[in-house]
Amino acid sequence: MEHPIYQSQQDKSAAIEAVLAKYRGTEAWNIAQNAFAKILRTYVHGTAPNISDEEVSAYFERAVTTTQMDVSTFMNKSTSVLQSKRDGSSPYYMVNVEHHRQDNYFATNQSCPVTGAGKQKLDARFNAQNLYQRYDINATSPLPPRIATSPLPNWAAIVTAMTDRITFDSTFCLTDPAQADAVFAVTSILDWTKAQASLFITPDLCGSAVFSPALYSVYFVGADENAFKNIYFFVSADGQGNPEKPFIGLIQQDPNANQVVYESVNRFAFSYLSDAANPVKYWMEAQDPLLLDYTLNIQTFYPNHTDKPYIEINAKFSAQVSEAEIAYFKDIPGMATILLIQKGTLMKDLVKAYFPQSTEAQLWEDLGVLTKDGGWLNDLKAIGLDAMSDIFASNVWDEKPVVTPA
Repeated sequence: MEHPIYQSQQDKSAAIEAVLAKYRGTEAWNIAQNAFAKILRTYVHGTAPNISDEEVSAYFERAVTTTQMDVSTFMNKSTSVLQSKRDGSSPYYMVNVEHHRQDNYFATNQSCPVTGAGKQKLDARFNAQNLYQRYDINATSPLPPRIATSPLPNWAAIVTAMTDRITFDSTFCLTDPAQADAVFAVTSILDWTKAQASLFITPDLCGSAVFSPALYSVYFVGADENAFKNIYFFVSADGQGNPEKPFIGLIQQDPNANQVVYESVNRFAFSYLSDAANPVKYWMEAQDPLLLDYTLNIQTFYPNHTDKPYIEINAKFSAQVSEAEIAYFKDIPGMATILLIQKGTLMKDLVKAYFPQSTEAQLWEDLGVLTKDGGWLNDLKAIGLDAMSDIFASNVWDEKPVVTPA
């Protein structure tokens, strides 16, 4: 039988609370929790002080009682869902997002955010499985409530951005005027009272928790319900999952056609290591006219090195899976914590690669003051909890960061 994530914590909640109560407020606890708060607010959520102390404390206690079995089960389940048989009636997609960080201008202890000041090369790869829900929307249908916080919070705002040139330019910020002209020529003549769109957005998790990846939402728009959806735009998110900036483009219906590579800039710092001024290029590949299979490609560059991207992302929407499969991820308390652990692992290894002697790297050592304490581990072991010795110890990399001469 498949191991249920966090089942041990639910079954042993009283015993776990007794252990937590024993260590709360101790020197080791305070050092670890303070480090966790800094990591969460700066490196995982991208400088987000609006996470309350109560939220930080809840995440911390969940994280230090997360087992290796929980993490392994989550990762194995994610992989199996990607390989499962498609359920064409389901609105849920498990999306495989490939990340390749190939910094050809790497140097340790350079200025932050990193600017490509060195002559070495850093290579790293990982895959993340992100959950999205599809909605069919138009001028008269309601949009999901979470869209209200987006830069395009309703259908009227979308229409204005697509038909008013000043709003279009300020919203999408295409850096090539010819590309902006070509896209606006299509969006501005559309009859938006008849237009139909498909929206993909990350759903709420258990207890209305939200953990949005960098790709907050994706829209495809067509002239009517029977037309190929040739307009796409997507909204990026900050480290806390808040929607930030939209990007727009057109898709060629022929899957063999060369898709246009659009150019813009980040316009916000996605992570501790990134910069709002970084140029980006992106394009959409559609494998079928119903857009059930497509790939969004994104490349990010340093402003002074636009010849080679330092990160490439390929988001492959191809696993349309049953609601029963998705419930495994949506309905489990604490799932957002698992995702935090995953992201924290990635940021730990990257921060340590770029700033090995820094106070930032020391934070993860401080975090381990509690999780590597023999008494703490023995007390958890005594109640049958296979706790992780380091809450960021799970191996999420396909290829961990490696530095070589350029």
